[in-house]
This record gives sequence, structure tokens and C-alpha cells, in this order.
Amino acid sequence: MFQNFWKMLCLRLLIISIICLNSHVRIVMSAAVSNLTCYDCSDSFKNFWDPFTPCQRNLSAVRLRQCHVQDRYCKVERISLKSITISISRGCVSECYYGCKAHGYGITQLRCTSCCQGYACNTDNGSGMLDSSMSTFMFILTLDIISQIIPISGG
Repeated sequence: MFQNFWKMLCLRLLIISIICLNSHVRIVMSAAVSNLTCYDCSDSFKNFWDPFTPCQRNLSAVRLRQCHVQDRYCKVERISLKSITISISRGCVSECYYGCKAHGYGITQLRCTSCCQGYACNTDNGSGMLDSSMSTFMFILTLDIISQIIPISGG
């Protein structure tokens, strides 16, 4: 009985992991966007970190840019090191990969990207995708384990 339980649990974990990791694949939408407008800015913090730059906190002070015809997405990309932003950029891109990935050897940086296809839609901070994916994963996993422990009777 317990052996069957663990097999089913492992299978469900695998399926849930695949679903949650799908947020890290390239977003592909069929509609071609030719008149996309996005916020366009970038900040890099090599000497000191300023959390109140317009690109991070005050988008009303950031210029909007009409994208080229081949640009299909507005993008926000934030690079963090030990939870401190070291770079942020907003703009138009032709391809966009949504999610967070770790980069670097020894000193690991977290590069989080978000993508959208609306007028001036790149307003988020480009972070939190990993956390929300992990939260979703843990929530689904918890519900699945509870449903295995406490069977729901049909009536």
C-alpha cells in the first residue's frame, strides 16, 4: 500500500514540476504586433545601489518608445546579486524568455525576465517569477499530499 502511495506521489511531483517549469519557456503568441510601445530605460549599479531610480520606481519619468516591427514583446529584465538589484532594463525585444535563471560561477546572479504584449505593459519589476512558480508548486504539492492522507469521500 505505501509502495503504491510513493510511486503515485513521485509521478505527481514530476507532473507538477513540469507544469511549474513551463513558465521558463519562450512565450509564443500568434498575433503579430506592429505598433507596440514599451517603457525604455536601463540602470546599472556598479558603484552604489540606488533603489529610487525612475527605471525602478517612477515609470512616469521614463520615456515610452515605439518598437520596431520585428519587436513583439515589451520586456523587463532584473539582475540581482544576494537579493540586491545590480541591473534593470525595460524595452522592446523580438524574443522573450519569461522566468528566472541563475548565472555565474562562485558569485551567482539571478536574472529574472518578464514579457508582455500591450501598450506600455512592462511596468512590473521583472522579479518574483521564480518565487511565484515555487509558491504554486509548493501549494499544489501540499494539496496533493493532503488529498492522499485524508481521502475525500464521494458521498
